[in-house]
Amino acid sequence: MKRLIYAVAIALTVMGISSDATAASSLRLARYTNIPDNDYFPSSDTITRERALIAAMRPASVSEIIVPASGFSTNLNLFEAAIYSGKINIDQSGTYTFAVRGDDAARISIDGRAIVEATFHNYPTIRLPSTASLYLAAGSYDFEAFTYQLTGNQWFTTSVTGGPTAVSFSAAAVPEPATWAMMLVGFAMVASAGRYRRRATSVAFA
Repeated sequence: MKRLIYAVAIALTVMGISSDATAASSLRLARYTNIPDNDYFPSSDTITRERALIAAMRPASVSEIIVPASGFSTNLNLFEAAIYSGKINIDQSGTYTFAVRGDDAARISIDGRAIVEATFHNYPTIRLPSTASLYLAAGSYDFEAFTYQLTGNQWFTTSVTGGPTAVSFSAAAVPEPATWAMMLVGFAMVASAGRYRRRATSVAFA
């Protein structure tokens, strides 16, 4: 009986942990709302300043989304920012071309190094090209795409082209409420089985 309880508990827990981790080519999306723009100065690197500001805030929502291997796009609300994070998976070594467009700002980083960036506001300083090609050996790399929207148009697009094969993306799962419930049931059963075992094995002699 104890073995059956343990088996069911472990199965529920594993199902809860793995059910959100099976999506193909996905990234973690954190959205930030009501970002202030009071430090948006024409003499500054606006992407860096806004990125530092947003890093100190808490996201309004976090989810895992499916993204095409060729790139992805989205529309942001006013005074909203988005950070897509996870891994970019390279099956075969080769030269891949990354491109980004955004309003008001956008940037892609690989292994913590900015690859491309673009802004279309009136006066930002652009330090990197909006399109760049780089050689990547087969493997997985940390990937982040960052964008924010102040006022005006609302759009953000990325693309990954070239290379011998298409890339894919992967992210740590963000469990849904039902998944959390399944995991909690599993953990509760494990704890209950442990208490049952201790009671069953305690023997007192007069």
